Amino acid sequence: MKTDGLATDGMSMAGMDPCRAVLGLWLEKRTVEQVCRELGVTRKVLQQWQERAMEGMLRALQPREGQEDERGPALNSKVKRLLDRKAMEQEGRLPRLTKRLASVVPPEAVSKGG
Repeated sequence: MKTDGLATDGMSMAGMDPCRAVLGLWLEKRTVEQVCRELGVTRKVLQQWQERAMEGMLRALQPREGQEDERGPALNSKVKRLLDRKAMEQEGRLPRLTKRLASVVPPEAVSKGG
């Protein structure tokens, strides 16, 4: 496969070939035979690249636990305060709504299903 001379995130040009090969296959732009011939690899090596790419993609899409210290909190402090305040309001409303409902609807109507 031709490379355009660009490597990203410190990845070597040799490391870009497997990426391009797998993406070319997944996007149906190249066949297995074309990729193997162009890169001089076996079908088994190409299959391993695809498996590693899928594993890496799945790992990258999993929620990251324990990395908050490195990247900071998921929510900024203002949004977190607003959400916390809203949650507290909802908790406070629930008991009031329960009491109000009990005063309006007889308990036996609720237990009978209306």
